[in-house]
Amino acid sequence: MNAYCVFVSMFLLRNVISDFHNHRTYQYSRDHYENVVVRLKTLPLATSEIQTILECGIGYGKLYSLLESAYRSSEPVPTWYEREVAGKLLVTDL
Repeated sequence: MNAYCVFVSMFLLRNVISDFHNHRTYQYSRDHYENVVVRLKTLPLATSEIQTILECGIGYGKLYSLLESAYRSSEPVPTWYEREVAGKLLVTDL
């Protein structure tokens, strides 16, 4: 799969972050389990991160790379968002 679904909110509660982080292990099906999607690529972003993306002019290629890295990360949920998403957007060499 070469695309991500992004959930955007003004404020991300810890349980919301945890839920979306764990989408990578979900199995989603429709049509009575005839078509199963495994490992949903849905990641949360706060509006402040969207602002950073826009202000820094972060393009699709670099953003996709960041999202893919966050998706594959084994960082524990309590620190995952800050270290793998928000923190990496602040790196100046994106």
